[in-house]
Amino acid sequence: MRTGVLMLGLFAVVGCSGKSSEDETGAAGPSDDTSELDPEDTAEGGDTGDPVGFPDAPQPFTIAVSGAYSGSLTFDSPSCSHRTGSTTFRQFWRGSDHVFVLLVEMFDTFPGETGAYTAADGVRARLQEEAGGSGYYFDSATGNDSATLELEGFDTDLNEVWGAATAGELGDTSGGSVTLSPDAIPVWCDSME
Repeated sequence: MRTGVLMLGLFAVVGCSGKSSEDETGAAGPSDDTSELDPEDTAEGGDTGDPVGFPDAPQPFTIAVSGAYSGSLTFDSPSCSHRTGSTTFRQFWRGSDHVFVLLVEMFDTFPGETGAYTAADGVRARLQEEAGGSGYYFDSATGNDSATLELEGFDTDLNEVWGAATAGELGDTSGGSVTLSPDAIPVWCDSME
């Protein structure tokens, strides 16, 4: 009887110690921590090269516009266009009030992959008023031509793209200009038209 109680007590101690990450010598043993996994094992998508995978949608963002037009604009609805094999990419932001649209694009120069691009590569940013109003139209090519685009992920298999852009100074054809604050523009789409 005493042997049975001793065996049962030993079994309970051994059974409870199975979750320890140290063995009897104090050396670390295997653990359930997944932080040491190879990032390539957790990658999502085919050709993004990003171990984190596709991020959550950005929150609506507000920019203050000053110069030839002044106001506060909020954008909450992204869309992107890039046809497979096309050399054109466009990130299009619209606000729920439908007053202005904000675009970042590479027209006829996009190589179809992740990377950092500048105006010298064909990046343009535009802010234009939708139908009605005063017809405001501002473009980085007419401004100081300093728009940038950095694509951190671009996956044509999953139809996803993400990264960031900056607008720089945007000008109009009558010599006016506007600056955006902040001038950072999220790039994010879970579908490309």
